[in-house]
This record gives sequence, C-alpha cells and structure tokens, in this order.
Amino acid sequence: EEAIQRTRDVSPATQFSLADILIAEGDLERARQIANSIEEPSHKLLLEGTILLKMNRPEEALAKFDQGLILWPNNAAARYLAGVAALNVGDRARALEEYREAIRTGEGENDAALRMAEIYYQMGKYGLALQFAERQIRYRPDPDGKAHVVAARAAMAAGANEQAEAILSRLRSRFP
Repeated sequence: EEAIQRTRDVSPATQFSLADILIAEGDLERARQIANSIEEPSHKLLLEGTILLKMNRPEEALAKFDQGLILWPNNAAARYLAGVAALNVGDRARALEEYREAIRTGEGENDAALRMAEIYYQMGKYGLALQFAERQIRYRPDPDGKAHVVAARAAMAAGANEQAEAILSRLRSRFP
C-alpha cells in the first residue's frame, strides 16, 4: 500500500493484486474499497465475486464470476473460485467444469485437480478420481498427502490394489 501511495499511475493489475492480498488476509472492507475504485470491469467483477465468496454468499459470488469470466475467461484463479462457489451451491457439474478450466488455463496454480478427484470419488467414478489425484501429485506439491490418499482410495475402490499399494508406498516414503 505504501508503494502504491508513492506511485503516480497505479495500474489496475497492481490494485487488483493489493485487493487480492487484502481478501486473503480477511480485510474485506478495504478490498471492497479498492474493488470499487478499479475501472477495469473484469478486475472489479472478479474481486467482487471473491469478496462475496469469502462472505459465504456463493450464489451471488457465482453471478459475479460469470460476468467477470466473460471478460477474462483464462483466469485460472477465478475459474477455481467459481468452482468453489458452484460446489457451495450444490452444482457439482458446474464445479467440475470450472475446475477443469482452472487446470487447462493454469496447470499447477491451484489444487483444482485434487478437488475434481474428490468430487469424482464421491460420485463413485474411481478411475477419474485416480486420474485427477495423480495429476495433482504430478503437477503440485502435496504437503499433507491428501492427493495420495484420494488416489490410493480410488485405486482400491477400482480394484487396483497393487497400484494403491504403490501410491501408499510413495506416501510412506515422504511421511514415515
């Protein structure tokens, strides 16, 4: 904020980044003030959607994300958050669609593959759950082993016990 105050012409991207940091820190009111001052419609709409999601208003957030993603369709973070909002309103199909786009536009930027694996596992689609859990492991860090556990459970449910044991062995090597 101090650097922005010392700069004459602050870009919308810089304002967007500051508001995004404030949202992550929980200062939603300050983030809203910045969002209201941004003229770039895509930035403004996506920030408003993120703020609404943090306020546990997923339906309203999803509406803002819909508007913002028309203007900035390749924003992986916004796609991911739209997936979270869709899941929060109970729309699994929409969540899967948004997570898929988040992976396509920003492989490795978020845990969309893990979220897809969890959804597919809950749906009983164990092959897809395993595929996306393995993708998460391949492209993102798995510090707590969640992706490995989902992959192993999906492999066991699919009857691939040797593959499940190999996944668990990799996990045991990381967390003895």
